[in-house]
Amino acid sequence: MELKVWVEGIQRIVCGVTEQTTCQDVVYALAHATGKTGRFTLNERWRSNERLLSPQDHPLKILMKWGEYSNDVQFILQRSQLDDYKTVSNVSGQSKQRQTTTDSTHNFSPTSSYQEYNTKSPDKSAHHGSSDQPKNDNAGIVKGVQQKRDPPGPNNGTNSPHQRVLPPYRDPPPPTQSPSKSSSSSIRANSPGSNSSVISQGSPDSSFQEAVLCNAQYRDLVRLVNLQREKLNAQQCELTKFDAEIIYWESKTKEQQHQLEYITQEKVKIENLSRQNEDQLRTLAHAEEEFEIVRQQEKTLKSEISLLRSKLANCETELLQCKNKIRLLLDDLQMERMAVLRENDERQHLERTLINEVERFQNEIEQAKQATEISAQCSENLKREVSMLECVINERKRQLEQLINEMKEANLQSLVIAPPEDLKHITEGPFKPGITRKMIGSPRQLENAVPTSKNPHGVWV
Repeated sequence: MELKVWVEGIQRIVCGVTEQTTCQDVVYALAHATGKTGRFTLNERWRSNERLLSPQDHPLKILMKWGEYSNDVQFILQRSQLDDYKTVSNVSGQSKQRQTTTDSTHNFSPTSSYQEYNTKSPDKSAHHGSSDQPKNDNAGIVKGVQQKRDPPGPNNGTNSPHQRVLPPYRDPPPPTQSPSKSSSSSIRANSPGSNSSVISQGSPDSSFQEAVLCNAQYRDLVRLVNLQREKLNAQQCELTKFDAEIIYWESKTKEQQHQLEYITQEKVKIENLSRQNEDQLRTLAHAEEEFEIVRQQEKTLKSEISLLRSKLANCETELLQCKNKIRLLLDDLQMERMAVLRENDERQHLERTLINEVERFQNEIEQAKQATEISAQCSENLKREVSMLECVINERKRQLEQLINEMKEANLQSLVIAPPEDLKHITEGPFKPGITRKMIGSPRQLENAVPTSKNPHGVWV
């Protein structure tokens, strides 16, 4: 299977990835393909979320866990921050060493260069000893590929007996005319039997020749040192490569050992299973009768299964009928609920109307009560007035009777003391009040007046 990984903005495809492939194997393959060395990390990114994967994680299993969102998952290979920091420190250290080499060219001597070349021999032992570091330092390092090693500085000087110093031969220094160097180079150039007095007493031509010889020897030494430095660098690269391959093969051997242990365990399990199977075969040697019994039981079971299937079909039909009935009942129930709700609404409406009517009747009753109270008060007042009027009427009747009696007495007295008719005629005149007809009988008989046809009820005075 193919796995897509983003490396520095470019999408790389790793082929042959299986479920057993780890992130460490993917990092190794990409490092081999791109030819890069250092410490790398494989990150998992989904949308805006990013997670660091461990070397033992399996990318395909991670994608299977994502399911339908696996197309949005991206794997990104990044160089670790620790390695970037080391490269920056290496560059700064090299720049400082270049500055020191330019300052030391004025004091250069071939003997010192030879001594520096000899100091590189213990450095190799230090590189070989560095392979015994813990396994945690090798996590994320690409196996089988050249690895960058940190230059030994003041921090890691305890690992090697001599501190490693870069040789000051990157740029050849200009030739010098110091007498000490010329004398030393001439001494080394000449044979052991030459005399020092000849050098000190030479002519200017001889001194010029000595300077030329010194420059030629200096160039040869510089060339030799550069060649040796290149060889040392190549050997160092090979050593790092061999160390990486050793680590890789050690891990492979460990994996193979684990696989062998697993295979031996599986072999033991298979042997145990084979023994159990043999025991079962021995115990099942007389199983033909049981097989016949089982066949008969199988037939009976098949018949029972057919019956059960028919029953199941009947049950399914009944279930469908029941479902239809349930649906109809639910519809009826829904209609009844609607009717009940409608009745409840009508009942509530009637209750509201009845409550309003009752309140109206109560108000009318209250008003009637108030009116009856007012009428009762009025009747009482009228009764009082009637009683007062009756008293007044009785008093008036009494007064009237008294007046009638007085009038009767006065009439009687006036009749008894009657004035002469002449005086009456003068006093009354032609228009006298009362009746103009003549009275029949004497006035004394008026109390017991006899009714006549003209006066059937008697005479009233």
